[in-house]
Amino acid sequence: MKQLRKKFNIWRLAVNNVSRLKLCYGIIFAVALISSFGVMAGLIIYESMSSGINTAKDRIGADIIVVSDRYKEDLTNSLFKGKPSTIAMEENLSDILIGLKSVNNVTGQLYMATLGEESCCDGSLQLIAFDEKSDFIVNSWVQVSAVKELKADEIIVGSGVNKDVGDKVKYFNRYFTIAKVLDNTGLGYDTTGFITRAAAADIMDDPAYEKYFRNYDPYNMNSALFIRVKEGYTIDQAVAEIKGAVRDKSVTVYPTDGMVRDKVSDFKAFTYFGVGFLMIIIILTIIASYSVTVNTTLLRKREIGSMRLLGLGNSFIVKLIALENIITCSLGVLVGGFGGISIDVVFYYRIRTALGVAYRQIGLGRLCLYLLAVSAVYIILLFAAVLLALRQINKYTIPEMAGEN
Repeated sequence: MKQLRKKFNIWRLAVNNVSRLKLCYGIIFAVALISSFGVMAGLIIYESMSSGINTAKDRIGADIIVVSDRYKEDLTNSLFKGKPSTIAMEENLSDILIGLKSVNNVTGQLYMATLGEESCCDGSLQLIAFDEKSDFIVNSWVQVSAVKELKADEIIVGSGVNKDVGDKVKYFNRYFTIAKVLDNTGLGYDTTGFITRAAAADIMDDPAYEKYFRNYDPYNMNSALFIRVKEGYTIDQAVAEIKGAVRDKSVTVYPTDGMVRDKVSDFKAFTYFGVGFLMIIIILTIIASYSVTVNTTLLRKREIGSMRLLGLGNSFIVKLIALENIITCSLGVLVGGFGGISIDVVFYYRIRTALGVAYRQIGLGRLCLYLLAVSAVYIILLFAAVLLALRQINKYTIPEMAGEN
């Protein structure tokens, strides 16, 4: 018996059977590929959104944001989608806000959208001129010295710019040397460049760009003010005090928590849709895989009967058919799974822009874990289908199976 089993090498038989039964195993492969692609892509997008939203407030680095009513949506799109905008508040409110009891720090940022044809990337890029002295946002990401010593011809860029420290980039017909590359944030900061106010002044003083920045004061004008609340005060108390101080100004005062909560609502809506979509995929996959595997096995009654006549036991037959399904399923899951991963890698910024929420790519370890989990589910499902089919086949006698046409 051992010699017989040795003669019938199970791996060689499994590969030959998969090659021979192209239609049956082709269907199983296709089902595994399509469904694993959908499941992996859905899981990756969900996890990336969840990770981005959970860290969004810390990444923004402020408790409260003050922005012109006219540009609130533009600021939100820049922060979360990375959509470049040129934004300006009508007057500088820093001096008013810094004197309030509930306010600890105030820093302003000036947003400028670069011209698409001069940007290193597709479309335009967001440039943010920040106050080196009052800044507490960029300082939270890099060493203070990197901010304080930043020169007018240097720039700090997000990870999405795809450049290294020391590289040169060209914006507004000026070359900047990259002084620092920020870690991935999952926000629009990933496709942003941070420059000094002096660098912004050089750009705005250039006659070539006068029409874009007419009446702009690079040192005293802000696009938005970012505020940290003083210890002992709640954010709601600070918001109320700030609103009272600027009630005659055309500005919006809102806590960062509120902005993130709006995105959480969007995330929940996506989650409900995503869960429903994944459940449909899983149910259809179970039905299709189960039906194809059972029917394929039942159609091979004569072949199974012949193997039993040769002395091959149920254990060998179960292993053989299970191995055939595992080979086919594993290939389908790997191709589909890596396809889902590649979609996230290749279209990362487009997905983030389309979803409009904080979106942070997950690590390789988590991706591998998801792929293993999806593979395990498929293998268990197909193994159960094989056992069920063989149980039904066992109701027939060996002569009945071997002689069936």
